Amino acid sequence: MKSRTFCCSCEGFRKKNKRYDNVRRHWVQTRFVVDFIAEHTHVTASADMTHLHRSHRKITDAQASEIALVESSRIAPKAGMELMIKRAGGHPNLGFILDDCRNYLRTKRTMQIKDVKGFQLLYALHTDKDDFITNIFWADAQMNSNVRKKQKTIMTEQDAAMAKAIRSQWPETYHQLCIWHTLVVDHRYEELNVDFRVRQRNLAPSLQIEILNHATTLYTLAVSRMFEVEFSKTYNCDIQLCTEPRTTMEEFVLTPNGKCFHHKVKYELSGNIVICSCQMFKCAGILCSHILKVFSFSNVMKIPSQYFNKVDKTC
Repeated sequence: MKSRTFCCSCEGFRKKNKRYDNVRRHWVQTRFVVDFIAEHTHVTASADMTHLHRSHRKITDAQASEIALVESSRIAPKAGMELMIKRAGGHPNLGFILDDCRNYLRTKRTMQIKDVKGFQLLYALHTDKDDFITNIFWADAQMNSNVRKKQKTIMTEQDAAMAKAIRSQWPETYHQLCIWHTLVVDHRYEELNVDFRVRQRNLAPSLQIEILNHATTLYTLAVSRMFEVEFSKTYNCDIQLCTEPRTTMEEFVLTPNGKCFHHKVKYELSGNIVICSCQMFKCAGILCSHILKVFSFSNVMKIPSQYFNKVDKTC
């Protein structure tokens, strides 16, 4: 070794830059040591503090990928750091601290927002205590100029915090809700409500009949109830076999009690194929009472597979 240069990171600060009025803490100004004055010295860092020096801290590419994965999993940076510290065998072995992790995420988000070609954007980020983004404001040049003007009417989504902010900042502005967003929210809530009821309620039919029990395993709650209604109508319907029994193709005539009209049903025994003149299955995907009456007459206890593919558990 021909020479060695010593420098101190604790002496002096950079002159305040007037371009950055919001800077609260300025970087330490590096100075070379040319003379040793004992009364000017300071306590040196111990070995267990070495990893805290800026010069000893660096996030590797592999660690950056892991930090990004933690963020995408909605895990707080502090919790992610604790996991990486344990895997590394302690703080000194990790190579960076929590502030470095948060600074990396903040820089990453800023670069993602800036990476919009052909646009000049004004933006601001708000984060919570775990450094998760809570609010993003952005505007192009035209939008920025419009924001400075007094707005007569503003349309937003249905958000209580946003409505409160608008009343506070623009008390004379007429606030309306976007009807499309309101409809979407209502539709999604209704879907959630139906799904909750399906999970909570007992799907067992009111009548313990094998074909009804089979229907509850194939259909949603709503479709199962429709199926049960159609099955109940079979008790109020007369059936007449018009062909020889157990032939290849059987034909039935079904007449509701007290009615003068009737429906015709054709039943192919070999393939369990049944067709009704009312065409309910073709139009609605639900087996009609006439077909269910034929099934009951023919001792069919389960719904053939070709008649539950059209309306299944996902509908």
